[in-house]
Amino acid sequence: PSKRGPLKFGDRCESTTECGFAGSVCDSTLRTCQCTSDLPATNHIDKCGKMAQVNESCFFTEQCEQMTEQTECRDGRCICRFEMNPIFKPDGTVECRGTVTKPIVTERYVDPTMIGVLVAMAVMFIIICVVLRLFSKARWRDNRTIFNTPNPRLMNVSLLRDNKLLHGQERRGSRMSVRLPSRQPSMASLRPHSPNASI
Repeated sequence: PSKRGPLKFGDRCESTTECGFAGSVCDSTLRTCQCTSDLPATNHIDKCGKMAQVNESCFFTEQCEQMTEQTECRDGRCICRFEMNPIFKPDGTVECRGTVTKPIVTERYVDPTMIGVLVAMAVMFIIICVVLRLFSKARWRDNRTIFNTPNPRLMNVSLLRDNKLLHGQERRGSRMSVRLPSRQPSMASLRPHSPNASI
């Protein structure tokens, strides 16, 4: 490598010796510095390497990313990013997935205080409806009197009693009208008679 040139990945070249990083080659078709076919992974600057699966050894992140998305090279080993968990599939591929238990727990969690408040509001609503119903019945209920009683005998007795009282008052009024004088006394008849008047 010390005898090779300073060119980086993608730089124009005429020969492989001009490319100055390990595993590089001057592509005869592109005429640029590329990685060899057995080292397809690159950081597009100055590194070439093999693609690495999760938990395999590495020395730059692109080795992991070209094999599995959402991975990185940390401490010389490919791992999933953002504390995701690797899922190994039957076909040999690996997928990094987030922890699904936490969102489910938060979605299904229901605050017991909220349940208590909702139940209390429902009970209060029912009580208010019942009280208003009773109040409206008590206010607009027909007051039972002798006239709208369901018993017809009581109604007949009360009507007869009212008729007797009415006729009695009419008779008293006629007697009083007979007793009263028909004419007012004159002023002459009301004067005191003196003994000298006849003289």
